[in-house]
Amino acid sequence: MWHDLRTYQAALSKSLYPSQITAADPHRQFRARTKMQTLGRISLVKAHANAPFTLEPLAPATRDDSYVLHLQLNGNTAYAHRRGEVACSSDTLLLTNSQTVLMAEQRSPADAMVVKIPGPMLRDRVAEVERFCWLPTQANAGSAHILRTFMLDLWQWNGQIDQRARELMAQSLFNLMESAFLQEAMPEIGAGDARQQAYDRLRDVIAARLCDPDLKTGDIAQAVGMSRSKLYRLTGEVGTTVERLIIETRLDHVIRELEAQPGRDVTLTELAFEAGFRDASHFSRCFKRKFGTSPSRYRQSVQTAFRS
Repeated sequence: MWHDLRTYQAALSKSLYPSQITAADPHRQFRARTKMQTLGRISLVKAHANAPFTLEPLAPATRDDSYVLHLQLNGNTAYAHRRGEVACSSDTLLLTNSQTVLMAEQRSPADAMVVKIPGPMLRDRVAEVERFCWLPTQANAGSAHILRTFMLDLWQWNGQIDQRARELMAQSLFNLMESAFLQEAMPEIGAGDARQQAYDRLRDVIAARLCDPDLKTGDIAQAVGMSRSKLYRLTGEVGTTVERLIIETRLDHVIRELEAQPGRDVTLTELAFEAGFRDASHFSRCFKRKFGTSPSRYRQSVQTAFRS
């Protein structure tokens, strides 16, 4: 059964937490669907939406004490929380605390499966569960891949097992979650100088490949010698995301060019493409969001200062 935007909002508010959804393109027909199962006190939800949207949860006081295990099956979604933002691409696992989600942004058509677990239940079975929150983990190998497979199998067979089997399944789910997120939670990226060195290396890699409009997180992770989930963790620790860092590095390049050569005979669109932007409108929006003015006005102020 397909939902419109309002029906989809009501379904997610009922199965996850009270939220408001806004379509990114109000002129595009929005179609979505959800299916829900229960495993005792645990809720299993599958969701699909054909277009980007933002989901803004209502105040934490209106949400119950729970955790949500997200499995991004395909597409791209980002979650904002108090310490920053986490982006999830296809085959990514992420554990969130419902009380700390500030916003979710689905950036493409996407499919996801989520498991909502009562907070006291998970904390009773998984030690220090908060350390596993907000650590995006690629589900294509090891314990994370086993957890992904288990979640999909659980969805398929849940209706055919008895109560005792469901209790065992729930405990298996908790054990696999702890195993899957444990490696990501280990402090492999150290504090202080080690973290700064890794971050500087990341900036250098992005700057070296800046003109490539197809630059992706996977390419950067390979170049710096760490997994994508470790890369997300590093950028999260400094309050940004890989995607945002790429855009900011592109903008910094444009600024340097404008200030170093104010009389250079090149259009702003050409500078944007030189820095790896695909679209002039996107470049202008990003520029104004960061610097508070349009690229043309900034260039005019630089040229005026240069002539005076």
